[in-house]
Amino acid sequence: YLGVGVTIDLNKAFNWISLSADQGYRDAQHNLAQMYEAGEGVSQDFKKAYEYYLLAARSGNLDSQIKVAQMYQKAIGTEKNLEKSAYWLKKFEESKARK
Repeated sequence: YLGVGVTIDLNKAFNWISLSADQGYRDAQHNLAQMYEAGEGVSQDFKKAYEYYLLAARSGNLDSQIKVAQMYQKAIGTEKNLEKSAYWLKKFEESKARK
């Protein structure tokens, strides 16, 4: 993905990150969501981005918790739901306070 020691290949990066994400690695789930959101190495898909951000958020990834809140607030990849947005913002604050 970053091209450290190799040529950047977003398609290969997507494949490797997908493997890690599918095994439950929350940071890979977050990175995969970013790739879907930006259309890097894969076709842009906000619904898939939301799904992977949500998986990572549920596992405690703070960046994903904020993204899920934003996606609910702006109806990106999911329906607009301000109650769920507030829930994830609160979850983020609680998680951040524990760290």
